[in-house]
Amino acid sequence: MIRPLSLASTRAAAAAARAEARHVLGFALLAEALLGLAALIAPTWTAALFGVDAGEGARLFGALLIGVTLMQTSALGDPGLGRIAVLGGVFARALVGLTAILGVEGLNILGAIELILAASVYLAFRRMIIAALSSRP
Repeated sequence: MIRPLSLASTRAAAAAARAEARHVLGFALLAEALLGLAALIAPTWTAALFGVDAGEGARLFGALLIGVTLMQTSALGDPGLGRIAVLGGVFARALVGLTAILGVEGLNILGAIELILAASVYLAFRRMIIAALSSRP
């Protein structure tokens, strides 16, 4: 039996999806900010953690992660209003992940982490948008 959808239930589902998207985005931003700060402050230790040579590339990668993080902080309050920031951040995160996997030897793990974060943020954001559109009369 199909139960009828009420406006209250669809709005509650949209609020739950928005909270989930905020949590996933917050976790991704926190992970990237910590890793970026570690790469900026202690590039030798961070490079040794991933088994690559420390150089200016480690600091550059840290600055790139901090830039991606700063680009998406405006969407942390309400991801529905910061749609462009979220989608731009997902694109940048995927680009960083692909660059780490294909362009830099030894950063395959970090690239895989970036791609997983990009996919999880995208999927949570997609569920939020679908739920928000379904809750409107």
